[in-house]
Amino acid sequence: MNEARLARYLSINDFRHAARRRLPRAVFDFIDGGAEDELTLRDNRHAFERIRLIPRVLNDVSAPQIASDLLGTSVQAPLVIAPMGSCMLAWPQADIAMARAAHAHGIIYTLSTMSTTSIERMARAVQGALWFQLYVLKDHDFNLQLIDRAQAHGYGALVVTVEIADLYRQLVETSLYVNCSKSDLNAFLAARPQAPVRTLQQIFETRQYHPMLDLLDACVVGPELPEYDPQYFRRLAAREAFQRQLTNLMAANGLDALIFPDVQVPAPTREQLNTKVWTTLTYPTNTLIASQSWLPAITVPAGMVDGRLPVGLEFMGRPYDEPTLFRLAYAFEQATHHRRAPLL
Repeated sequence: MNEARLARYLSINDFRHAARRRLPRAVFDFIDGGAEDELTLRDNRHAFERIRLIPRVLNDVSAPQIASDLLGTSVQAPLVIAPMGSCMLAWPQADIAMARAAHAHGIIYTLSTMSTTSIERMARAVQGALWFQLYVLKDHDFNLQLIDRAQAHGYGALVVTVEIADLYRQLVETSLYVNCSKSDLNAFLAARPQAPVRTLQQIFETRQYHPMLDLLDACVVGPELPEYDPQYFRRLAAREAFQRQLTNLMAANGLDALIFPDVQVPAPTREQLNTKVWTTLTYPTNTLIASQSWLPAITVPAGMVDGRLPVGLEFMGRPYDEPTLFRLAYAFEQATHHRRAPLL
């Protein structure tokens, strides 16, 4: 595609329509579609659509700086090209073309286990930063061979993909905030006679809370005692099942911990909060996974956004295995040196 034609496409949707016209139907559906009813695909798209760019005036924009550091690799923007398999279905040597484009813009490219380009060929073709994404397969020896090959060819990080099935549904079914918060807060206030309010209902009626705290709005209509809610014991049982699923996942893949960012998007600025781009209930945080499965977790710094806002990486371990989490977290900090005070 020549540059003049490329310039006519102004959005991702423009490229999508062009791909629909040019690609075979089966190939387009493979790239464009999601699993089953595509609920996660729609949720992801809606999450991106809620993000807004806040205009700033009277600021020096002559030399904007969005460079960052990701797991010890300096990048020109806090972005990583995610692993994608079978890219050459859409275009010859598409993997290499994307990796070279990433290198030209100073960001990292992640090669998928299912890529149509080998580990060695990608390393020869691209001089930029590369990560390797590993699907943990049943053949343990083959997994180790892939890891050794990636390490030998200079891949800077290993991205291990494991799947928590039906994660969104499980987070909904194991949530106890609305069930328990009213009772817990009322007990907390009752134990403090000097408190200016006695109950959560008083806080709500006198509006002595931030108007964007929609979690309080939800909790105030919760039961006086958790066991009064017919869903309470079902949700407790769901937490037990959730914990078993996660510990079985770690055992099946020989993992000491599961690692993921604390949040799915950077923390919002005050300007973004004022636009109500996120609320307490809708902000996409990953910390619910550990808290709602009763598994131990520890968070460590994993870099900075815009050079001033820390990003956390959560290590979630097996029940009663906190010592392993401390060892892993300490080793990560010693290897990356991300812990530093944010600029105020």
